[in-house]
Amino acid sequence: MKSKSDYIITVTIFPLHILVEKENPDYRRMVCVYLLTYLQKLGSKDVDEFTYPDGEEGYTEGLLETFPEFSISSGCFDDYLAANVFDCVTSAWQSDFISKDAENKAYIGYDFRKRSIKVNKIEIQWVTNTTTPEYVYIESFADGKLWELVKKVDINKPDDPKEIYWNQIIFLNEMPEKRFWRVRAGIGLPGRFAVGELKFYSKI
Repeated sequence: MKSKSDYIITVTIFPLHILVEKENPDYRRMVCVYLLTYLQKLGSKDVDEFTYPDGEEGYTEGLLETFPEFSISSGCFDDYLAANVFDCVTSAWQSDFISKDAENKAYIGYDFRKRSIKVNKIEIQWVTNTTTPEYVYIESFADGKLWELVKKVDINKPDDPKEIYWNQIIFLNEMPEKRFWRVRAGIGLPGRFAVGELKFYSKI
């Protein structure tokens, strides 16, 4: 059986490597994550880390690929579809419920289909102060019958109530692999529940 040293891979992006590395160091890591995933699918089960020419540590956390058509939600208002959260183009998703009717009910999430995912980090882009509750529930389920609470998260709202589109990163403890993941509104919601972007990360 081959040792890990037999699988050490150096990734060089040319001619963009130097420029991209300075402007966006995560780009190289993203390429390595996709390459690592591809190698594992080919059967290289012992491949679990990369080394880089400059000696930095292997990247073990990857942004999960999502597709707009597999988004899930409690319902949407007008053209503010759940798919908007995952297409990186259009504005946002907004719930069809408003204020008190949306509290503890409205949600946005994702169906990973045939894959069960162990999510360890979520990045959420909030839209406005009036479309963001005081806290949210991160929930998941595997069998399609019962949502399980993963974490209750307080929202980091900006000091300026007029500020729009800010991001919040949520770290999760080790969780069992689940197919469905969602973010459900808590209380303190003045208007509709809205989310601009929703990104899931998993350790490889």
